Amino acid sequence: MFLISAIFSILLIRMYLHLTGYPQISVGTLHIAHMLWGGFLLMIALIISITFLNKEAKRIAAVVGGIGFGTFIDELGKFVTADNNYFFQPTISLIYIIFILLFFLFRFIEHSVDITKKEYAVNALELSKDVILHDMDQKEQKEALTLLGKSDHKDPGVIALKNMLHTLGTLPPPVPSIYTTINLATRQSYQKLMKNTRFTTSIVWFFAALSVFNVIASYVDLARSNSFIDTAHFLTSCASFLLVARGVYLIKRMRRLEAYRAFKWAILVSIFLTQVFAFYTQQLSALLGLTISIFVLNILQYVIGQEGLVKKEEALIR
Repeated sequence: MFLISAIFSILLIRMYLHLTGYPQISVGTLHIAHMLWGGFLLMIALIISITFLNKEAKRIAAVVGGIGFGTFIDELGKFVTADNNYFFQPTISLIYIIFILLFFLFRFIEHSVDITKKEYAVNALELSKDVILHDMDQKEQKEALTLLGKSDHKDPGVIALKNMLHTLGTLPPPVPSIYTTINLATRQSYQKLMKNTRFTTSIVWFFAALSVFNVIASYVDLARSNSFIDTAHFLTSCASFLLVARGVYLIKRMRRLEAYRAFKWAILVSIFLTQVFAFYTQQLSALLGLTISIFVLNILQYVIGQEGLVKKEEALIR
């Protein structure tokens, strides 16, 4: 939620400024940069997170903080140049790199930190606050009991909390909100689409064709300027293309799972390397290529998961 809010805030600010001719809030020699508004929103997010106890406050803080961070970082160009140049060409690439690093940081925190039995109990206790704040529903009770199941069963606090949760009356699950209903319908439509073999195959081949186009386009740019950025763009495009070529070879050898993994690595090279240089040369126009890459990556993740299940079933039969 933080990352998405930050990205959308940058896009909306850039679009608004472009459409309105880059207006400034100024009085005489004073100019109020929107970086200050970003800092103000970050302060509001911090106040929300340290003032309120419920989980809704965390979500609101994540969104407000994301908008604040995006508004703040959008003016990066002004503060890395001697002439305060908002249109400094590498700015978009630098912002993209910052978001990549944040993404890896969040993934590291999520997957590399081992949760102890005591921390599972603390998480269950955190969920049980809903007993007082909102009245606990059945889903929340089940989630809290699952967390307690991973805690120390001999701990007196865990035993007391488990007894409390078992004896409490719970509310029926709440009526899904419009957002939840739309999200569920979208997910079901997506899963249905993923089960269509022709669709997934077409998308993979589309990405293969796109990688060829990217190599040709980056080579043309390199032939024109022969700069470091164009050279790096061309080399990373070639690396992605070679992985795609390997995937095509493996598909012809009927080694689908390995082929899809090669395609996945090709997309990851494109997202984490090629796109950095694409944002330098193309600025925000490179968003289209990034969006397509992320879409194809999600499809490949699903296909790889399905192929993995098939391999496991075949192994069990043998």
